[in-house]
Amino acid sequence: MPEDRLSEDEDGRRTYPEQSFIDALKQSDTPTTTDVSEYVGCTSQAALYRLNQMEDENTVSSKKVGNVLVWSLND
Repeated sequence: MPEDRLSEDEDGRRTYPEQSFIDALKQSDTPTTTDVSEYVGCTSQAALYRLNQMEDENTVSSKKVGNVLVWSLND
């Protein structure tokens, strides 16, 4: 992800636009948290945190497949 799309919150932590996560989910039929983190350019922990927030907002859904979470966009 281009550095110019990053921003920082009041604590100096990097933040990533929600659209980057949405774009990442569109790149694969079965995007995992790792796939999303690699696309966005953040850690897996940061991706999981943001995806969980998006799931709470009903933007995305997850399902456990084996040992990984697979994410999808809600309609």
